[in-house]
Amino acid sequence: MALSARDAVARLNDTRSVAHGVAWTAVNAAILLIDPRRLGGRGRLLYRLANGVLAAWTAWAAMRTDLRAEVPAVASAGYAAGAAGVLMAAAEMTESVDARLHDGLARRGVRRPRVLMAAGGAALAAVA
Repeated sequence: MALSARDAVARLNDTRSVAHGVAWTAVNAAILLIDPRRLGGRGRLLYRLANGVLAAWTAWAAMRTDLRAEVPAVASAGYAAGAAGVLMAAAEMTESVDARLHDGLARRGVRRPRVLMAAGGAALAAVA
């Protein structure tokens, strides 16, 4: 039985679906593989936008899945935009934590700290 494009998108946007969990985990792990300290101005902006888009998608999908009947679409969109804005506003702090984790793993002899961070993030997402 073939899955229509509409059904596939609906599953991706349903926070209770396996498709959503797999897609979110893959995108998050890919972002975790990037060391923001090695990025220039444009690269860091794109990195932060990617994190913001992931946060917005997560917030929007959660509102759509859990509170669809109770929350107007415009409120869900506002919530998603707010989530992206908060994450982008906290970018300096989150990147600082990221750097400390990366450097701590490197000091302990981990050869590829970013790969371990991405695997850890994927593992945490898988059990969530």
